[in-house]
Amino acid sequence: MKNAISSIPRLSLGFIVFLVACHQSQASLESGSVKTQTTQQPHRTWIKAAELPKPYASLSASQPPQVIPRPQNARLVVPTGFQVSIFAKGLSRPRWLAVAPNGDVLVAESYDHRIRVLRDLDKDGQAEGNTVLLSNLNQPLGMTFAPDQRFLYVANTDAVVRFPYTVGQTQINSTPQVVTTLPGQGYRQHWTRNLRFSPDGKRLFISVGSRSNAEEEELP
Repeated sequence: MKNAISSIPRLSLGFIVFLVACHQSQASLESGSVKTQTTQQPHRTWIKAAELPKPYASLSASQPPQVIPRPQNARLVVPTGFQVSIFAKGLSRPRWLAVAPNGDVLVAESYDHRIRVLRDLDKDGQAEGNTVLLSNLNQPLGMTFAPDQRFLYVANTDAVVRFPYTVGQTQINSTPQVVTTLPGQGYRQHWTRNLRFSPDGKRLFISVGSRSNAEEEELP
């Protein structure tokens, strides 16, 4: 009985402390010390489509990098034993590279819908040869050669196409052969596509991005 009676004061003290803490918290709210307090009466707001701005009335928010002139004698810092030099310049927004069996470098200029071929004629690390290999494409990116090197496969934004190819060729004028069409297209719809053959050369894998940043869509 003594133990039961002596526990009552401790219980009461804890209850009093709890009440004091609650009172202080309520007092801080009433005094306005909590900066996030807002008062707003519920109301109904009508938004009519005719009152909204037309699509693309304003530019999308963006924060592109600031481009500055290249300082004189600027060099990239690379690991010991490596060096970096300019292989080709004057290209139009190059996006992807592929190396041909003979060492030619293919460059996708996606925004100009073409592919260039660069060739180092004297093996000095710079491309003296620079010609348009393919044009009239549709935002090309991925490029790969068939395992037997008889075809060049190109991933346009809306289809994978292939062209008969001879190693060392610097211009292709043949009609593209459509391998498969692809869903989605256009700059705002994650348009880049890439290609890769399986190690055994029996399957061709294609990367296809989502058509938007937030949308439920069907599988490719």
